[in-house]
Amino acid sequence: MYNKTRWESFKTGGEQVVNRLKQLVHEGNNRRVLVQHDAMRTIPIASAAAGALLALSCSSIQPVAINSGDQCFRCRRPIIERATATELMDGNRMATKFRAPGCMAKYLAAHPEENGTIFVTDYATGKWIRPEHAMFVPVVLNRDTGESDYRAFFNKSDAEAAATALRAVPVDWATVMERARS
Repeated sequence: MYNKTRWESFKTGGEQVVNRLKQLVHEGNNRRVLVQHDAMRTIPIASAAAGALLALSCSSIQPVAINSGDQCFRCRRPIIERATATELMDGNRMATKFRAPGCMAKYLAAHPEENGTIFVTDYATGKWIRPEHAMFVPVVLNRDTGESDYRAFFNKSDAEAAATALRAVPVDWATVMERARS
């Protein structure tokens, strides 16, 4: 029987490390993983996965709950509908709250130096998700003024169903940001 050793290298950080380790564990044919931080280390794959998960669980940024009466950082209006709320968590874990994805996108477009971890609310479940994993459905908030914004959906079929009901087309986060800049 011929066993071939396969080496693969990649550079990544943060959540991508955990995702790649999960993928390697799922494949089931890996006996060890070499992780290079400052020095090369050989560790069993189970230890690597457990260590990476532990490290990220201790250091990962979590969103702060939106409470009744919280105010949108950009427009200063109260956040009435929790299902559309968004947050920007800075490096100091300070939460900047916004009433909807479009409002946050307009703020980020006007302040390109702002950076941090962005969370949007999945309209269907009420859970926090990352915007790059969501589809956004445009919705008219006020027919008299023409004000519109977006609802975020993690599940593509939920987004398509909402878009059909609202006679809209779902878009991704890059499109939301592009529209905010124009």
